[in-house]
Amino acid sequence: MLDKKIAQKIADEVMNTLGYNINVMNKNAIIIGSGLPERLGTFHETAMFAIRHSVTCEVTEEEAKKLQGVKPGINMPIVDKAGDVIGVVGITGDPDEVRNIGKLVKMTAELIIEQQETMNRFYTHRNDKEIFLNTLISEQRTISEEEIRDWGERIGYNMESNRVAVILSFTADYQNSEESMLEKILNQIKQS
Repeated sequence: MLDKKIAQKIADEVMNTLGYNINVMNKNAIIIGSGLPERLGTFHETAMFAIRHSVTCEVTEEEAKKLQGVKPGINMPIVDKAGDVIGVVGITGDPDEVRNIGKLVKMTAELIIEQQETMNRFYTHRNDKEIFLNTLISEQRTISEEEIRDWGERIGYNMESNRVAVILSFTADYQNSEESMLEKILNQIKQS
C-alpha cells in the first residue's frame, strides 16, 4: 500500500541523493509525496493516464504547458507484487536526461513499498500472536473454544499439540545480577 508517509520518504531520499525533484502520486493521481511541498494534494493529469493505462509517460516542456498540474519529466507506474498499479513516481526534468534515473527511482520506490509491507505483516503477525496468547491465559474467556482453535491455526499454531504451563522463578540474587543475562535467558525461553 502506498501512503503519504512512504511517498514522502521516497521523495526525500531520492531528492537528497540525486538532486532531482520527485513526485509520488497515489492511485487517484493526487501528489502525496514531493520535493515541492506546494504540490502536495494537487491532481497530476499525466499520472492519471499512467495509472489507467499502466504505461510510462514522458512529458516535454511543450506538452506540460497543455496539462493540469504537470511539469516536464517522466512518470512511471508503481506496481505492487500482485501486478496492480498503486501509484506513480514522477521525476522532473528533460525526459532524455531523467529517463534512466526514473527507472532507478521506480525500482527504489517499489522496493521501499515492498519492504514496508513486509514489516507491516511481520508486526501484525507478532501482535496477533501476542493478543492470542493473552486471550488464552486470561481469566475471563471472551471467545469460544472453536474460535480459539481457528485463531491459533490461522497464526500458525498446531492446536492439537499437548501443552504444559511453566512458571519460572528467579532468586533475589539473580534478579540483581546483570540485566542482559536475564534478557538472554528470556529470549531463549521465547524461542523454544
